[in-house]
Amino acid sequence: MGNDTIIAPATPPGVGGLSVLRLSGPIAFESLSSVSKRPVYCFPPRVATLTPIFNNSGAIIDTCIVTFFPGPASYTAEDVVEVSCHGNPIIVSSILSVFLEIGLRLADPGEFTKRSFLNGKLDLVQAESVAQRISSKSVRASELTNRAFSGDLSARLDSLRNDIISILSACEHGLDISEEDFNEDFNINSLLTINNISSKCKLFLEGFDENRYYISGARVVISGKPNVGKSTLFNALIGTDRAITSERPGTTRDYIETELTIKGVPVQLFDTAGLRESFDVVEQEGVRRALSVKKSCDLLLEVHDVIEYIEPTKRIIHVLNKSDLHNMDDIPKDLSGYFIISAKNGDGLGALKSAIFSALAGRASSYVDVSLITKRQADSMACCHHHTLNAASFFKEGFPEYELVSFELREAIKQIDVILGATYPDDILSKIFDEFCVGK
Repeated sequence: MGNDTIIAPATPPGVGGLSVLRLSGPIAFESLSSVSKRPVYCFPPRVATLTPIFNNSGAIIDTCIVTFFPGPASYTAEDVVEVSCHGNPIIVSSILSVFLEIGLRLADPGEFTKRSFLNGKLDLVQAESVAQRISSKSVRASELTNRAFSGDLSARLDSLRNDIISILSACEHGLDISEEDFNEDFNINSLLTINNISSKCKLFLEGFDENRYYISGARVVISGKPNVGKSTLFNALIGTDRAITSERPGTTRDYIETELTIKGVPVQLFDTAGLRESFDVVEQEGVRRALSVKKSCDLLLEVHDVIEYIEPTKRIIHVLNKSDLHNMDDIPKDLSGYFIISAKNGDGLGALKSAIFSALAGRASSYVDVSLITKRQADSMACCHHHTLNAASFFKEGFPEYELVSFELREAIKQIDVILGATYPDDILSKIFDEFCVGK
């Protein structure tokens, strides 16, 4: 990678005021001179320059603003050119074609950022934050991904890595040079140090758990028996008549989904078919799909229209609907486990939204200003935490096996290296960048 020159639109397809194409590689600057029919000295570095772009017949495709960023002081550490043209898809396609015809290659998804990573401009945490910044659906997610891109998260991970290296060095010094250094004080101090490291790992994991729905969004499913008001609740939560409602049971045959934001948390909301036995093949399929969606949800809104015995569960909110039809005197004042609402009239919806928010992100700590931002990072940190706990457990024995302590600490360091991208399997790297948009 990096021996050829790539090009891709950096703005979304469609009609707009302008579009941007990005080039990176050894002939980026030379190719700009070729398609503009102007010598390279006409394009001073980091200066926006107005120039026509010609097709192979010598006709002007568009008059564009171009900017040259010489490597290594560029996003990819290679020569980079950005071309701003009018946002007509025909113009964009024509400019793209003329560059491809002189030897450039269409970039793969995320290839610009991948080159930046491979050329040492970004670590893997910063590279992942690029994709997350683009796809952020909440202000909180934007804040956290910005901090990751700035290097704050990498710096804290590097600090944790250095802490582990310090205690590992002390253990291996004793093994290689002076085993007499291994005394009771050394064991006590080492245990305290490793416990402190383990606590830092746990804080990283807790921070991700508390903020993950802000970053990736949450799947919330409305479920229940037929005709309890699931679709009415769905419409009430999104504020529009998206789902068909009817007093006839079995109206909803397939799940419906839409996106909304509840107190800053992006939510993918699902309305599902009523759960009951049926001889109707279509309704049976609807029930099957409803059960499938329920299994993969982050939070379930179980809707009832009569009071039933319920088992309190962490990821289920039980909703007693149709309060407008109930005799409220018959409902116990201290009814626990239910949120009483009228989806038709909107009564109780505010409290229900607050409960949804609390279940998903209500524990998010305002002091957590830097957080892990991907499940990949969290999985590696969980492994790192596991290895530090193993290392600590050896010091609780009378005569620790210091070789095993060293092994566990080295494995913990490897997991941080995986997060930062110091070591990485090629298949994992490909998967990360394949999820990027083309042009970034």
